[in-house]
Amino acid sequence: MREEPIPPPEPETPRRRLQGATLGLVGLLSAVWGVQFLAELALGDRAELIYTRLGASRAALAAGHWETLLTSIFLHAGLWHIAGNAIALASLGGPVEQAFGGRRGRWLWYPLFFLCSGIVASAGYVLLHFNGAEPAVGASGAICGVWGALARIYSAPPGYISRVASREVWRQTQAFLVSNLAVIGGLYALTALAGDGAVVVAWEAHAAGYLFGQIGRAHV
Repeated sequence: MREEPIPPPEPETPRRRLQGATLGLVGLLSAVWGVQFLAELALGDRAELIYTRLGASRAALAAGHWETLLTSIFLHAGLWHIAGNAIALASLGGPVEQAFGGRRGRWLWYPLFFLCSGIVASAGYVLLHFNGAEPAVGASGAICGVWGALARIYSAPPGYISRVASREVWRQTQAFLVSNLAVIGGLYALTALAGDGAVVVAWEAHAAGYLFGQIGRAHV
């Protein structure tokens, strides 16, 4: 993947229509959550075991369960969580999938890029929460990796990527930061009004995934 030439051809904004591999990832995440939901019903009071055993945390890695960096991507903390992530992936994934090129790029390298973004995001969360026991779950870190990749290609000509220091990448980064602050603030306010325990947003995973997406897209 080449960085934006000087002078570049006229930029072409990627289309945001849903693509096949992105739809497949949305379907896979949703199907796994359906299995998770049924498992939680079957386990009853022991449903928390799903999160502690398959979520990403220091305790899980200390016990040798490194696979949790991957399995945590497919766990979600309820319908609102999976629905929000499915909508975000469907909104952001199409242009990035297109940028991976032909069938092999879209159906092999793009899903692998998504999973690698999620693994790096999980690792980033554990690294910055190394003394914590709360597991991280959800595909949002992987989706932030897709957003990071989108920032590099959004206004670049086909076959090129924008420089990290470019104006468009900075605009996408600003949007990323604002949206994360809005989600964190909104969830905190809702849980405070409802009198429930605060919902923790794994912003560390989001940041790690986004940075990996920006850097990784230049080398894939």
